Amino acid sequence: PRTAFTDSEFRKAARDLKCPVPMRCHPEAPIDPNRSAKDAAMTYAYLRAYAKTCKTRYAHVRLESIGQTYLGYDIKAIVLSNASPEVPTPRLLFNGAHHGMELLATDMAFDVLEQLCETPDETAQKRYASVLNHAEVWIVPTVNLDGNDMFMHVSNHLGRKNGRGVFQNNSSIPHQTYPVKAGPVDPSAGFYRYRPNAIAVGAGVDINRNYPLEWGATGEKSSSSRPRDYWYRGTAPASEPEVQ
Repeated sequence: PRTAFTDSEFRKAARDLKCPVPMRCHPEAPIDPNRSAKDAAMTYAYLRAYAKTCKTRYAHVRLESIGQTYLGYDIKAIVLSNASPEVPTPRLLFNGAHHGMELLATDMAFDVLEQLCETPDETAQKRYASVLNHAEVWIVPTVNLDGNDMFMHVSNHLGRKNGRGVFQNNSSIPHQTYPVKAGPVDPSAGFYRYRPNAIAVGAGVDINRNYPLEWGATGEKSSSSRPRDYWYRGTAPASEPEVQ
């Protein structure tokens, strides 16, 4: 099953992608990112909506691309501060989902954003503004847009790992080929007619097991050297673009 097709709340929320301001059909109302799970398109749309809303609270708000996933998605951060960009300030990072099927991790990052930019509590507003006079807050809802996209739109069996080698020719199946990946997946494209071969041959890397610090230090206990394993740590420390 594909979550996007089985989750009725997701399908309801996805209609708002077609509004003049995607994911904010009623600009006078709060953005409300809590209605459903999110795919990559929703994540981007919510970040763009918040980039505008947060400017009513903070002097400096911007969207940053901090890198790309294996399948070509931009990894987006929203940055909030009242401090001058010319003055070095501490940076506080809220880093969301590394496993694409762990949808609550993305929601928790949006909870922080919602609280900072939309809380009606005036005391809290003043407290946040005071902190951001001397700091930057970086919020990255998800690092693993590949896994999130596959979990939502391809198969619930996928999503923990990134998209390395997921869409490729499978020599064990004669006459079956897979399209060459060229940019982010479009859910409306024919790309989704093809069944990914990740389950059969092992593909993707658990990017939360790919960080350089003590990479593979515990052997097979808390990560795996086997490509088929959900905890596969990759071929080398920081081999994956998301970790880099």
